[in-house]
Amino acid sequence: MREIKFRAYGFDGTEGPKMWEGSRVMDCLDLWLADKTAHIMQFIGLKDKNGVEIYEGDILKIPHWGPEGIAVVVWVDEYAYFAYESPQVGMIEGFDGDEMNMEVIGNIYDNLELIEG
Repeated sequence: MREIKFRAYGFDGTEGPKMWEGSRVMDCLDLWLADKTAHIMQFIGLKDKNGVEIYEGDILKIPHWGPEGIAVVVWVDEYAYFAYESPQVGMIEGFDGDEMNMEVIGNIYDNLELIEG
């Protein structure tokens, strides 16, 4: 069975943006109540080559795309699955076992500069 976990990113009214993780979306509810602009991201059920859990919004290094191989984990409503998308390469692909060669290098909230050209 796939483990369902979430993390939330937003402001709690103290010093700045924070990341919370939990096994239920309710674990992130306090942050969302404090900051209605908080983003809730779901664990996609996979880990990268270093054993790091991959969440929606994570930035991945994709070796088989070459030196420009940086992508963001996204949810694709049309097909109801998680995929990785790269504006630089102009590609979107579903996860098919290649995540064992990928590496989480950040997320779109803390490391946006990694995907901005």
